[in-house]
Amino acid sequence: MSPQSSKGSFSQSASMQIRQQQTLSMSPQMKQAIELLMMNVQDLDLLVEKQLEANPLLELESPEMDASSADLSDIEDLTPVEDAAPDRVEDYEGLDTDWDNLMDPDAMALRANTYDTRNTENNDFDIFELVGVAKTVQESLREQLDQLMLSDELRTCAESVIVSLDKNGFFESSVEDFSAENNYAPELVREALAIVRGFDPPGIAGHDMRDSLLMQLKRKEEKYALGERILESKELFDLFLKNKRKELCAALDCSPEALDYTCETLSSLNPYPVSGMASQGAATVIPDVIVRKDKDNWIVTLTRGRYRNLCINGLYKRLLQAHKFKGKDMRFVKENLANASHLIENIGRRNDTLYKVAVLIVEKQKAFFENGERYLKPLRMAEIANEIDCHEATVARTVSGKYMDTPQGVFSMKYFFMRGVGGDSEGEGAASSKTIMSEIRDLIAAEDKAKPLKDAEIEELLREKGYTVARRTIAKYRDKMEIPSAPMRRNTTT
Repeated sequence: MSPQSSKGSFSQSASMQIRQQQTLSMSPQMKQAIELLMMNVQDLDLLVEKQLEANPLLELESPEMDASSADLSDIEDLTPVEDAAPDRVEDYEGLDTDWDNLMDPDAMALRANTYDTRNTENNDFDIFELVGVAKTVQESLREQLDQLMLSDELRTCAESVIVSLDKNGFFESSVEDFSAENNYAPELVREALAIVRGFDPPGIAGHDMRDSLLMQLKRKEEKYALGERILESKELFDLFLKNKRKELCAALDCSPEALDYTCETLSSLNPYPVSGMASQGAATVIPDVIVRKDKDNWIVTLTRGRYRNLCINGLYKRLLQAHKFKGKDMRFVKENLANASHLIENIGRRNDTLYKVAVLIVEKQKAFFENGERYLKPLRMAEIANEIDCHEATVARTVSGKYMDTPQGVFSMKYFFMRGVGGDSEGEGAASSKTIMSEIRDLIAAEDKAKPLKDAEIEELLREKGYTVARRTIAKYRDKMEIPSAPMRRNTTT
C-alpha cells in the first residue's frame, strides 16, 4: 500500500455538533432550603452556630436589644452585587412545595381553636453537650446522590430510600411494600435501591445483616466463592454465626484450611455498615415537636433551640442604611446580608412545614394520642402531602430524623406513617399493623394454654372482628413480637 493510500485511509475531519441536554440546576438557596427541611433541632443549632461565626451580619437577639434589629422590611435593595448569592423568586421554583401557600388560611383558622404553637419554657439546655459533629449517614449518602445526574423522579425515590434506612443502615422493607407505601413503581424503587447500594459505606441499604455482608464481599476485587455460598444461604450463615466449622466443611465440601480463610474474611466485614459514621455522643433524643393536651385541646409545640432568636445585626443594618460602606466593603456586607436573610427565611419555612405536618399527624392519629398504640391508624405521606399541597418527598424530608414527644412516649415522626392491613380490595376497613399485632397478642394471651390457637384460627377470629389478614402476615407479626408457634406454645405451657 502506497504512503498516499495509507494516509487517505486514516484521514480525519473535524465537525461541530449541537446537542440538547436537560439538566437540573439547583441554586444555593434551593439547596439550603431542602437541607434545612431535613435537619432536626440539634443539626439546625449546629448549623446556626457555624453561621454565627462566619457571618458578622447574623446575631442572636437578646431581650436588651432594639426590637428593630430583626426587622428587614425597611432595608432597601438587598440584592447583592454580581457573583453573590442570587435573591430572586425564580431561585425557589425548583422546590417541590409552595411554602408561601402551604395551607388555606381559613383551614388554619379553624385549627387554631384546637391546635397552638408556643415556645416551651425549658428549651434553654445546651444542645451542643448532647451531640457530636460527625457527618451523619444520611448527609453522606445525600452528598453522594448529589454527584449523580438523575431524573427528578429517580432522585426523589432514592432520597426516600435513604430516609427509610434504619439505624443500622438496613433497608428492611421489601420492594413491593415500599412501592405501595410510597406510591412508586416497583421498577423505579429497584433502580433507586441499586443506586443507593452502590454508595459508601459498603453494604449500605442491605435488607439485613446477611445481605449487607454479601454486598460487601462482592465489592472486593478477589472472588470468595465459599463466602458467597455461606451468605446466600440462611442455614449456612447460621452455622457460621455459631462457629460450627465441621458442619460447614461438610455442607460446603471444602477443606478446613479453605474454610478458615473464608471465615476470617467474613469476620473482617462490617455487620452494621453505618457503625462509626454517626456521632456516638448523642445518647439523648431531643424531640422537635411536643404534643400535650390542655383540657379538650391538643397543643402542638415546636422545640426551638438557639436559632429561635436569630436576627440581622442592628449595627450593620444602620450603617448600611446610612450608606457608610463603599467598594469591597459594600460588596462584603451585601453578600452577607443576603445570605443572612435567606437563612432566616428558610428556617421560617422549615418551621412552618414541620408545624403543619405535625398538626396533621395529630389530627389524623388523634385516637392514638388519646388511647395509645392499639388505635394507630393507617396513614400515608401522600395524605399529608395532598393537604399541604406539596410532594410526598417534602413530607418525607420533614419527618426524617425528627421525634415527637407525646403523652404516649417519644416516637420518631416516621412512626405515624404505615400501610393499612386487613382491609378489603379497596382498602376499606384497613387497620394499622400495630393494631393487628395488638389484636393477635390479645387473642394469644386469652387462648386455652392446653390447645393454643393456630395461625389459621387466629386468621378466622380476626376476620370475625372485621380484619382480613393473610395467614403468612399473622406468622410474620408473631415472629416480630417473638411469640412462638402454636406447638411451641403448647410445649412450654403444659
